[in-house]
Amino acid sequence: MKLTRRVSDRGDQVTQRRVLFADDDPSIATLIQVTLSGPRYDVVVVKNGLEALKTFTNGAFDIVLLDVMMPYVDGFEACKRIREQSDVPIIMLTARDGTDDVLQGFELGSDDYITKPFKTVELIARIEAILRRVEGMKNRQAPTIVRVGDIEIDAPRHRVTLAGDEINLTPMEFELLYFLAANVGEVFDRETLFQEVWGYDYVGETNLVDVCVRRLREKIESEPSKPRRILTVRGVGYKMADANATESVPAVNEPVTEPLSAYATDDAPAAGR
Repeated sequence: MKLTRRVSDRGDQVTQRRVLFADDDPSIATLIQVTLSGPRYDVVVVKNGLEALKTFTNGAFDIVLLDVMMPYVDGFEACKRIREQSDVPIIMLTARDGTDDVLQGFELGSDDYITKPFKTVELIARIEAILRRVEGMKNRQAPTIVRVGDIEIDAPRHRVTLAGDEINLTPMEFELLYFLAANVGEVFDRETLFQEVWGYDYVGETNLVDVCVRRLREKIESEPSKPRRILTVRGVGYKMADANATESVPAVNEPVTEPLSAYATDDAPAAGR
């Protein structure tokens, strides 16, 4: 099924974005609604994952924020169901920062993962970065269809094929593959990938780039431990091998234990439970 990004079509005079926020903690829900509501955002707050799914189905939203631990339908399941029908950006918000939880969120198609307690300025920065990235996708100047060997990336249709077979990528995996393939042969450090693909400044202890590369290799490499497509340049970063490359680089044991939450500042109230 072809995914389409569902966005608000109510006019863009003030570039107001519709935000769906799901959390069963009333204090956090109130904080987010007060913080975000205004000319920039139109916030719709629901109390659990079931309400989030019903509300999303009946409306158009630019971004979805999901708490993980909610009654009836948890955030992971809500993310999975939303992703089955749309590639709208999704940010997971949770007090659970274990590696397995982080990886599960990204595997189900979330675009970002913020652990509680968080600063409201951190949340706003993440939202703005993702929305800028989405807007940049619409206006990208690179070729809309990129081919590297037997991989074809069709940006308008958000479709990737490998040797003629379609492969299922999360939105973030798709963006990373597209960026590397559109710049085949060039080496990019993690800071650059974070800025170009995720849309905000890199923080050293955050291993989101490595996690995403590892997941992407599992889907496009015949031997992920001996990659021939996405190569690790030791001490530098990553590159997409050109179609005629014969080199392979053993996968580095990338660290995957650091929580993906290091953007907080000290000048705003924290949210958590």
